[in-house]
Amino acid sequence: MEREQFELENLLEGEVLDEAAVMEQFKRLEKARGNLSTERFNFILGVRKTIGLERFQRLKMFHQKLRREKIRRWRDGSDVKR
Repeated sequence: MEREQFELENLLEGEVLDEAAVMEQFKRLEKARGNLSTERFNFILGVRKTIGLERFQRLKMFHQKLRREKIRRWRDGSDVKR
């Protein structure tokens, strides 16, 4: 996906704008994003099937807690790497 994004940026920043090429590259980027989203969802389904409902719910709650803590640290400015 990064390669597709890079190619799109190159096309947009070129001296001559080829709209057809830009649109085609945009379509490739969107397809790559869709594929990645599908892969992520399939991973989540696999985890759910493997660990069962109860452990999946605990994992989900743990992930949400980590996400909230990360957001809080970011807001407080304590998540700055030194």
